[in-house]
Amino acid sequence: MIKSICRFRLSILVFLLNSVDRPVLAASEEGTQPMLTRGEVKQQNSQKVEIQGKKEYDERRFDTVSKIVVTSDEILNYGDSNVSEVLKRLPGITFSGAPGRGGSIRMRGLSSGYVNLMLDGEPVPTGFSLDSLNPNLIERIEIVRSAIAEYSTQAIAGTINIVLKKKAQSAKRQIKAYTQLENGKSSNNLTLDVSDKFDKFSYLITSSLTHNEFLRPTITGVEDSYDQLGKLNFLRNSFYENEGTVNSLNIAPRINWALGENDTITNQNFINYYHLMGSQPQATKTIYGISTGFSKSIIGIDVDAAMLRSNINWVRKLADSAKLETKFGINFNRTNTSVLTEGYDAQNVQILTRNSKDANTDQGLSFSGKYSVPFVEKHAFVIGFNSAYSQRKENITIKDISPNITGPLNASDDLKANVGTFAVFAQDEWEIDKQWSVYWGGRWEGINTTSEGSAYSAVQKRSSVLSPILQTLWKLPDSKNDQLRLSIARTYKAPQTEKLLPRREIIADINNSPISPEGTGNPSLRPELSLGLDIAYEHYFTESGMYSISTYVRHIDDVIRRVVTNVNGIWVSLPVNEGQATAYGVESELKFPLRKFYKESPAIEMRANMNLNWSKVTSVRGPNNRLDSQTPFSANIGVDYKAADIPLTISGNYSFQTGGLVRLSESEARYNSPKRMLDISMLWKFNQKTQMRFSLSNLLQQNYLSQNIYSDDSGLQRNTHITPTGVSGRLLLDIIF
Repeated sequence: MIKSICRFRLSILVFLLNSVDRPVLAASEEGTQPMLTRGEVKQQNSQKVEIQGKKEYDERRFDTVSKIVVTSDEILNYGDSNVSEVLKRLPGITFSGAPGRGGSIRMRGLSSGYVNLMLDGEPVPTGFSLDSLNPNLIERIEIVRSAIAEYSTQAIAGTINIVLKKKAQSAKRQIKAYTQLENGKSSNNLTLDVSDKFDKFSYLITSSLTHNEFLRPTITGVEDSYDQLGKLNFLRNSFYENEGTVNSLNIAPRINWALGENDTITNQNFINYYHLMGSQPQATKTIYGISTGFSKSIIGIDVDAAMLRSNINWVRKLADSAKLETKFGINFNRTNTSVLTEGYDAQNVQILTRNSKDANTDQGLSFSGKYSVPFVEKHAFVIGFNSAYSQRKENITIKDISPNITGPLNASDDLKANVGTFAVFAQDEWEIDKQWSVYWGGRWEGINTTSEGSAYSAVQKRSSVLSPILQTLWKLPDSKNDQLRLSIARTYKAPQTEKLLPRREIIADINNSPISPEGTGNPSLRPELSLGLDIAYEHYFTESGMYSISTYVRHIDDVIRRVVTNVNGIWVSLPVNEGQATAYGVESELKFPLRKFYKESPAIEMRANMNLNWSKVTSVRGPNNRLDSQTPFSANIGVDYKAADIPLTISGNYSFQTGGLVRLSESEARYNSPKRMLDISMLWKFNQKTQMRFSLSNLLQQNYLSQNIYSDDSGLQRNTHITPTGVSGRLLLDIIF
């Protein structure tokens, strides 16, 4: 009986990435904010009250918690079609993969596993893609450098919290349509926003329909191997190409209802449907040495997915400016994936037909509550809890038809995993005097994971983390524009559920090798625990603009990394807790109007940010033993010009991201080439309600090189891929009526 169950999710992920374009102490709408802000506390506790509009309150400058806040005006300023395009310009945010292709979000150079992604202060549910979220829905984006007790402290690199718009300001109808062209294939989108309010009732509905055709140029691969004396064992060239279509529909209705002076109910919903059909032909030519078993393959993929997320939030105002808030949510995600793989030998005779199907559903419930009250003057105290339960069911079937190969693989597996989380927290912000404020908090969070499958017995894993947090803001004496920040926090990274499943995962690359191994899970994995320190200096100009420089350090225990070994002739990759790591870095940001330094200059806004990151893993011998393929350096330079006599705005952004060699273990290494991107856009406002934007992305069209390396006593083996990229042009029309 075949014990290994073929898994093709990794190859699907690679295919998709190559195929598709790609807390908080803030003032916000009533009934939606995680906790009271310093501005609100002052108004509630001080005998002398200076009332200011919410737009005048600068959260980044005045809140004790260190964060970067991007407002809705800044988000919509560049006509971005998804959240990834918004985030790529922000300090400390980078993406994996080829330029212009999207990829996983990285913060401080570390991957998404170290980044806490949240939506309205709650973890993003399984199956939810940030790129399915229309930027028109977003009120602001908060990038929290350290940790906040109210949020999950699974935030070693930091937290990205996307806060959605809460209330319709007036009756509004807005339509946006864009067409985009890349490599001769077009993408088209139509977005409609409808909002209105009636006395104590308001609603906001955003819907988006997208048809995307893609054609990725040929990806060139080179695989070579050498023995211990440096003699060539084999040399092979391979070629890939991706082509297909993506259709998606997104609907996001939000309803606000004021039951009286003290009660507000809000209902937020997301409905998403996604369908991808594509093909990836691959050809491998052996130049020298033994040829592979398959010289050509064709992979056809069909993905059909639907998602629903809904939550109800009730806020009640109590006596003495206290507030009670509860939230209940449900989410459901269904994904059916079919992959047809055809393999051919050197004589172009078909020797393999593999049908792979993966049908999975994720469903869950969440319930949270908190009590906010300024029980003492100049304090904002909050206590609360968060709880969630999710269940994942998955059915995998593999069927091989192999005319010329003995022993085809025919297997199936039914899997189920349950994840329960519960957390309690307390936090307070104390304004000691006009120059000094302190935030303190504590959070206990427990996770219980149970998994079982038809091929293995049930496995249960429990873990918990206690996270104390301290942050402080000190305004320098005799200065209204200079201030220092300091924060200390315990954070962690929990292992992903699929990494706990004790089963092998066979990727769709038919040729198993140390640079293309199978995968397996490890039920003994423990969370990575981190103790971190952040220090920042900020200077705010008398006019608009600011400058900041910050530094951080993280000490991490029980680092999870993958180790490749040979088991009974099959190369397998296993995740293990092994060793410690230290990560540290420097981040700087500058924003200013050019007229601040040159009075006669045109209306130009300048912006720039830069990030330097270092890390070392003790269990991996150096050099280049960076944590999680950490990005060593990234930078952005942007310019926004507003013409004086015509309604024209021109924007440009140049970004650079280093790559380099990373040693993953004693035997494994990975290399990624640097990335350079140049984007420009032009906005013409016909009037207050109609505007048109034309943008060009990835003007530099840089080829992207990635390489996997494996070496041991027997020699060295490498797999190199060169991915060409192209310019993407977009024309967007925006009409309000």
